[in-house]
Amino acid sequence: MQIRNVYVFIDKDKVDYCLKYGIKISMFYNAEEKIMGLKKKGIKAYLSPKDCDKYNDEGYEILRVKLNSEKAYVVNEQNSDFCKIDKYNFGDFILPEVIITTSVAPEDVFVYNKILDVPLIVQNSKEFYLSRIEEEKNEIESSKYTFNDLLKNKKLD
Repeated sequence: MQIRNVYVFIDKDKVDYCLKYGIKISMFYNAEEKIMGLKKKGIKAYLSPKDCDKYNDEGYEILRVKLNSEKAYVVNEQNSDFCKIDKYNFGDFILPEVIITTSVAPEDVFVYNKILDVPLIVQNSKEFYLSRIEEEKNEIESSKYTFNDLLKNKKLD
């Protein structure tokens, strides 16, 4: 099972509670998604802290959460596609959000330091998705050109 860091935005006045007792789904659920035909309550998180519009909001603290649970899903905010977090590859969805469907233990919760923290794999999921699509498009276009060139230059016996 793969451990992933995700980022949860919590009101500043509730941060100490989360660090001491963890993030309890009964208290902090803020999302409800239909996953595998069932409505699931969950805690909304992000693969990159910059994916959330609350990133620069002084009223929130960013908590880095270490997930090793199969009870977390990545949902594409744009069209409700989803997959388990351990099956997700960065760049699969344009607007990914993580839904944690279980409480998080205090030993897996850390205050995120914007200046010095665990390095981010992706700075911004949307930008990464768009650059990946552009790269794939360029690859396809260059391979078509090469294939067509080969056909043109091939001599028939």
